[in-house]
Amino acid sequence: RKSWEKLGQVNRGWDFAAVDWSVEKPRVIFGFEHENGGQYHLSSDGGKSWTKLGESPKDARGWTFGVGVVDAKTLVRWSGSAGGIERSLDAGATWSKVSDEIPLGHVMVVFKGVCYWVGPKGLLVSQDQGATWALQGQPVAAAWGPYFGKDEKHIVVAGKGGVRETTDGGQNWSFVAALPEPFKNPPGPGWYLNFAFDPVNNIFYASWMGRPTYRYTR
Repeated sequence: RKSWEKLGQVNRGWDFAAVDWSVEKPRVIFGFEHENGGQYHLSSDGGKSWTKLGESPKDARGWTFGVGVVDAKTLVRWSGSAGGIERSLDAGATWSKVSDEIPLGHVMVVFKGVCYWVGPKGLLVSQDQGATWALQGQPVAAAWGPYFGKDEKHIVVAGKGGVRETTDGGQNWSFVAALPEPFKNPPGPGWYLNFAFDPVNNIFYASWMGRPTYRYTR
């Protein structure tokens, strides 16, 4: 776009959000904010208005707030209280557990019609719009990603231990770089830290609330 568009009023304390990028003009945004008991929010008009979808289920670690958007009506989240991944076919009105696997990634990513989530045992992959999930590749410790490069086998993830990369779909992970020194000990699984990957120019970006943004170029 050539201009900025203001989103509708939302509460402070937003952590992560997933977007339906499958359409030319994205409309569906599914997010989580940790204020007010931990709330899910959904927008179906590109962020102009929001609907609360209830509080986030909790486990022993507190809130569980991984979110994902498959299409306008199909959402996924991971729930510590339910012990796995939950899926909704009616834009968050009802939820059903579909997997015992627990992702670590904050946002589920759809690439070429396939759903990907970072998990402690390896990448979690769904070929059927989140109805079933299978493990792919080797374990990798990360909370940000997956970020895709030239194809579905080229993937970058990031976690407390730094940035890692695979060119074979997760069968082998190589260490790329440590996080910037001020970011090495984020609280919890990664609050406050944000990460981005520019595959065209081979650049990594890391930022943290109230601190400078860093760039790493290979």
